[in-house]
Amino acid sequence: MPYLKFIHLERLDCLESFPDVSGAPNIERLILKLCGNLVEVHESLGSLRKLAYLRISHCWKLEYLPPLIDMPLLETLDLSHCCNLKNFPKVCSGMEKLSNINLHNCPQLQKLPEELGSMVNLEELRLSFWDHSANQISCFNFHTLPKLFLRKLDLSCRQIEDQKFLNNLHAFSSLEELCLSGNSKLLHLPSSISHLSRLKHLELNECQQLRNIQGLPSGIQILKATDCRVLEEIEDLTEEYKQLAVDRRLSIWIPGSKIPSWFEHQHHGREIALKFPTNRHTNITGFVVCVVFRNEWPFKQTEIEDSTLSIIYIPIGDFWRQMQLYGLKPDDWSPLLEGRCCLNLNVVSSSIRVERCGAHIMYKEDTESVQQITTSISDYRDLEDKHFVDWFFWYRIEFKVMNIDL
Repeated sequence: MPYLKFIHLERLDCLESFPDVSGAPNIERLILKLCGNLVEVHESLGSLRKLAYLRISHCWKLEYLPPLIDMPLLETLDLSHCCNLKNFPKVCSGMEKLSNINLHNCPQLQKLPEELGSMVNLEELRLSFWDHSANQISCFNFHTLPKLFLRKLDLSCRQIEDQKFLNNLHAFSSLEELCLSGNSKLLHLPSSISHLSRLKHLELNECQQLRNIQGLPSGIQILKATDCRVLEEIEDLTEEYKQLAVDRRLSIWIPGSKIPSWFEHQHHGREIALKFPTNRHTNITGFVVCVVFRNEWPFKQTEIEDSTLSIIYIPIGDFWRQMQLYGLKPDDWSPLLEGRCCLNLNVVSSSIRVERCGAHIMYKEDTESVQQITTSISDYRDLEDKHFVDWFFWYRIEFKVMNIDL
């Protein structure tokens, strides 16, 4: 089949062996997905020199790949969810286009070849695991990790015990995004993390022994640290880390049922109305929304309190951008800005019961309140949809303009 370019084989439990493809040298894209009984791959796959995309994922019985891959045009290599994969093939030095490697949920894989260090365009490496509580996870041998000029490195749920590796993170000076979530061995951030001058995104979710967060790079923009149950201290983020509070959505989730008193607009239920002061609307920087909801999930644990308090900051930039995406122009909102209409805020959810909500309009002079909010950051989400709503976990915040009696 000399003219064959694409192969996509999915959910074929009858497939036990991927055959010799030396007669099809022009394959550009190859996908083997959810082939639960695939146990071997012919070594000729490693010599597809025109292959640009290779995905062998969710092939749970596959243990070995071809010993050598020589694919000078390969850009993406996805081997995720191959739970029994034990070897990573040797890589020829000419594979300079390789930019993305996903080895997510490959618990038996313990090392990478040193040849990856010559991959000058390799930007993303994902060595994460989906379940940090699973007993079958092998500790990754980080001594084998070559020096790479990565932009993104995901080590979620890899139990990093090697302090020497953690203390030499400055070897990854090009990193922009680092994920260390699910690491039960991490007690505090290594000092070397402060040397990652390009780091903008750091995830530390579910680090159950993490007690403090200090020494962050000054350029950090996104910090996620959800479900860190013994976390006691986060350093003052208001001075050096101003990028964290520039046009960013922030949220804090804590046990509790009392809305802070500085939310001057409070109401029982899921709906509340906000009125813009006529002489101050040009100084508005955003909205802070507080929601008290009842925990009624079937997986509720005894140590979780009955009610949870969620505080979310929505910058005014998001509000105006959504307004434009919704086809509305500033002139259409003059009744709101002039105080002749109010903004109706509605908490919409099918999975939680909202008991009470509150809102606060944030102004430029409210710098102290902004500082209080930015010292406890747990989630940030990019603006993705074109609906005039803002999604946060199990609920969304919906705005509507309502007429009011003057």
